[in-house]
Amino acid sequence: MGYIEIIITAAFSAALAAAVYICFSSRKAAEHNRKELQEELTSLEQELESLRSENFQLKTEKTSLQTQLEERAAAHKREVDQLKEMKKQLEESFKSLSSEALSKNSEEFLRLAKESLTKHHAEAKNELDKNRNKFDELVKPIKESLGNMDKTLSESEKARHSSFKVLGEKINALKQSEAEIKRETANLVTALRRPAVRGRWGEMQLRNVVEMAGMSRFCDFSEQVTAETTRDRPDMIVNLPNGKKIVVDSKAPLEAYLDSLEAQDETEKNAQLQRHAGHIADQIDKLGGKEYGKQFEQSPEFVVLFLPGEMFFSAALEQKPDLIERGVKKQVILATPTTLIALLKAVAYGWKQQEVAEQARKIHDEALELCKRLSTFSEHLGKIGENIDKTVQSYNSSVSSLEARLMPQARKINQMVQNDKQIEQLSEVETRTRTLKKNQQD
Repeated sequence: MGYIEIIITAAFSAALAAAVYICFSSRKAAEHNRKELQEELTSLEQELESLRSENFQLKTEKTSLQTQLEERAAAHKREVDQLKEMKKQLEESFKSLSSEALSKNSEEFLRLAKESLTKHHAEAKNELDKNRNKFDELVKPIKESLGNMDKTLSESEKARHSSFKVLGEKINALKQSEAEIKRETANLVTALRRPAVRGRWGEMQLRNVVEMAGMSRFCDFSEQVTAETTRDRPDMIVNLPNGKKIVVDSKAPLEAYLDSLEAQDETEKNAQLQRHAGHIADQIDKLGGKEYGKQFEQSPEFVVLFLPGEMFFSAALEQKPDLIERGVKKQVILATPTTLIALLKAVAYGWKQQEVAEQARKIHDEALELCKRLSTFSEHLGKIGENIDKTVQSYNSSVSSLEARLMPQARKINQMVQNDKQIEQLSEVETRTRTLKKNQQD
């Protein structure tokens, strides 16, 4: 596979894995949001019920106050009617008097009656004004309370409408999000129902696990590995530090598991999960029959069956708790992304230790080579010292000969010519070279 195809495959793997994760996590998030919105709706309904109860109580108080007001108005009306009735009775009394009495005392009687009526009318008016003022003072707090109540009810109604509007928008957004998630989930489920897509997705998940464990350079995938004795080709070979190998085969039997997600009741769901566990058991039997351990040299006596999701393994294990024991008997080890990462991390640690040991061996070899070269150099240096000693001896002999045979005559000549510059006496070299000691340690 070319470099560009590897990049495209890795990108598709990451996108598909992210889509699977987003679909499952988004469904849980949608359920969680639906519960939160349901709780918020219940709280708003309780608040609305409380406001309705308070509104009913205020309306009851208003009705009571209105009844009192009507009763006082009726009492006032009765007083007015009584005055009118008294006036009417007086008028009728006047009419019943004889014409003679009326003729004699008409003027005086009318005057007295007029004064009496005027007095009664003034008293009734004063009493009516007093009652009206008292009534206004009594009704004023009630009017203010009713006004405040109307204002509070209006504000509560506005707040309720606003809250229900926001809640409605959230519910609509949640419905749209849920519909989108369902659509994407349906597309993903449709894609994963195709065996080729499932297999390719499992291989991509396997590559992602290897990259997360940092073991890419120690793992060979199916494009590079083929069994020598058969056409069977494992999905991946993990190279161990000691030259041995671990065979890994990726399987994604998801059809029954996907059917369980779409089941309408628990009975159907359990039946599909039981079928899913059976599919994994069949994969264990098939993989155990391939005997990869005998086909690859330096391979352990087991093969790893990789399932690309933790939930696939846990769901099958709930239905068939003996799957792990079944795999061990068939020399097949079941692994999920989490357990395979742990296995690869352990192998990576082994490689690291081998690299440290290899580095230590190289340092040891380099140190031995350095010691050999230092030994050779010390031999050459010793020879140089011996030659230096010989040179010093020759130099001292030459100086002695010069001082004994030539310098006395030269000094006499120097005195005869009266040269101010004296001829210095040459000294012998007394320093000797230091001999190197063998096997000396600092």
